[in-house]
Amino acid sequence: MLNKFFFNYIKKKKHEKTVNNLYKKKFKNEKIKVVYTHKNNVFVIFKKKKKIFRKFSLSKFGEKKISSDFKGLKWYCSRRKLDSNKVIYNYKKYKEYSFLDTNLIKGKKIKSWLPLKRNYSYIKKSLNHYKYIFPLKKKSKIHGDLTLDNIFFGKKDIFFIDWEFFNCKKKIWGYDAVYLVLSSISIPFLANKSFSNQDKDLFLKLWKILMKMRIDKKILIDPFKYFIKSIYSDTILNNSRAISKKKFFPLITPKKFQNEIVNLIGTLKS
Repeated sequence: MLNKFFFNYIKKKKHEKTVNNLYKKKFKNEKIKVVYTHKNNVFVIFKKKKKIFRKFSLSKFGEKKISSDFKGLKWYCSRRKLDSNKVIYNYKKYKEYSFLDTNLIKGKKIKSWLPLKRNYSYIKKSLNHYKYIFPLKKKSKIHGDLTLDNIFFGKKDIFFIDWEFFNCKKKIWGYDAVYLVLSSISIPFLANKSFSNQDKDLFLKLWKILMKMRIDKKILIDPFKYFIKSIYSDTILNNSRAISKKKFFPLITPKKFQNEIVNLIGTLKS
């Protein structure tokens, strides 16, 4: 059990690196690895001995993210007909802090900043998984930040992680699918400032798949505009934006590149 004195002490030290280092120092007998994440009042460590990831928070805002992650994982496991106890090791909510322990998920992470020509097959597999997991409805629950950074790829399986926005209001079905495809060219552009002709062709292939999925056209015509409006209008998403704008790639993608993508999409026949 986490030490109450430790949490009372670090309550005044909310900087992520400081908190993680204090955790590591206080529990020096435990073999842990500090995992640095986006600035969002949630801290992560990996307990090597038990092979468990622990997310913990000392704020109400962070607790809501952990609660949402817990509910999202439970929902996701139920959709997969998977026993959630095989994924969720422990979840506790106290007056002063909360934490979520999850078992190590076997699989590999794909580098989201690599060109689409390197990641195309992974994006396509993820879209198929999305269609399997999310029931086709006018509106549905969302992941909210579905990029390759939040997906594990096993030899025969895929697993979506980090459901901290699961408690958001329901969105148009296909929200996460469009977000994922858009991220596959936006994140590499932000990292490398390049967008090759080959990647443009592959992007259009993925967009044609989205068009065949019966996703509402208003999100497909100008996705950047749609996501930016959605992030600002949703209380949960907007609160995260206020803490770290970099959490959402549509908010930091240059307008010139946004226009290029919208014009590229416009070349496709509906």
